[in-house]
Amino acid sequence: MANRSIKISKITIPVDKISSLSAHERYTYYVLGHVFNEMMTLQKLVGFAIPKHNDSRAPRKSAEFAQLFMIFRLAASKIYEFKNIANGKEVKTSLDKLVFSKEPRLLDELRKFNKSVSGAAWLTRLRNGMGFHYPQFDEWVPYTTPDSGWVDDIVYVGEQTGNTFYDASASVALHWMFDKYRSENVRDSVMPLVDELIDMIKQLVNFLEAVVSTIILTLVPDAAPQPLGKMLAPEHDKVSLPYWTHLAHMRRTKDE
Repeated sequence: MANRSIKISKITIPVDKISSLSAHERYTYYVLGHVFNEMMTLQKLVGFAIPKHNDSRAPRKSAEFAQLFMIFRLAASKIYEFKNIANGKEVKTSLDKLVFSKEPRLLDELRKFNKSVSGAAWLTRLRNGMGFHYPQFDEWVPYTTPDSGWVDDIVYVGEQTGNTFYDASASVALHWMFDKYRSENVRDSVMPLVDELIDMIKQLVNFLEAVVSTIILTLVPDAAPQPLGKMLAPEHDKVSLPYWTHLAHMRRTKDE
């Protein structure tokens, strides 16, 4: 994979400026930067995990989509959690003072984001049902009870434990997700739901970047990036996150 050089700079916020903030304001400043870091990482991982090949064989396709939707569930759950933080007393009061009084458009952006989250009912159910928890018995009974359309379970097994994939479990999880949130054919629902999530993440990271930048400029009005140099980085659209990997130094034990 070809790498390209990217420029890296830094912005320094003096400790005395950080100390001038109230405890709630410092919490807001740091927690929003933390949320941005997580959401940017998850946005990249979702993009990397989308298959970028024409290999439609079942082992490859099933494992990679299961991996994609594990990251999807985590990202969706984090979005749900951010809405709770952003509308909490400490953060809301701090944003009103440090950000919205200077940039009213960002309050409109937050309201727009809140509306998007509230309109995606699947977010709440996904967060509570599988995002941060494992499914309960009652929730999965309809999806784990064989009917006339049931087929044999398949486990894909490589020479290493790291190349094992329980296809039937992944299938149950996907059917639970899409039957509950889309009521459509699983295959036809995958990419529309991924696209909806990616749009929501983009909306959130753009808002967070603008908010944290506003706080920084409030503290250091003349803040300017200082060049640090370059580093090699792969082309974003070419990065792929495989499920199957060659584990040269790992072998199953005789007891496995």
